[in-house]
Amino acid sequence: MLQEFKGKVDLIYIDPTFDVGADFSMQVQIGDEKEEIGKDQSTLEMVAYRDMWGKGTDSYLHMMSERFVLIKEMIHPEGSVYIHCDARMLHYLKSLADDVFGRDCFMCQIVWKRMQSGRKAKSNKWLFVDDVFIE
Repeated sequence: MLQEFKGKVDLIYIDPTFDVGADFSMQVQIGDEKEEIGKDQSTLEMVAYRDMWGKGTDSYLHMMSERFVLIKEMIHPEGSVYIHCDARMLHYLKSLADDVFGRDCFMCQIVWKRMQSGRKAKSNKWLFVDDVFIE
């Protein structure tokens, strides 16, 4: 793929595991919602929907660094890279991206807020936000 697309890709959006250790498998309610069953995941779903790196932050950052280097080779000089991550990994990934792409390539951080009707409006707690930054 690199041979064919090196320097030609205009946009890359990457949504890697956040390394938070969460398992996003789910319980499914059936019938009148008095019964629940666990949905078995396919092999692809097991990999795609789990956020369990399990090898430590250093290993995670090494894996991401390798991907950033590959992305840099594939992206067009005027292309954009969107890196989706959460607040726990943001500062680590931003630093890695600065090393690979250069600090001057950073444009902005996009923050979006999840709304939960009513409950958060009455709470004294901080609102939960997810972070995405752009290179």
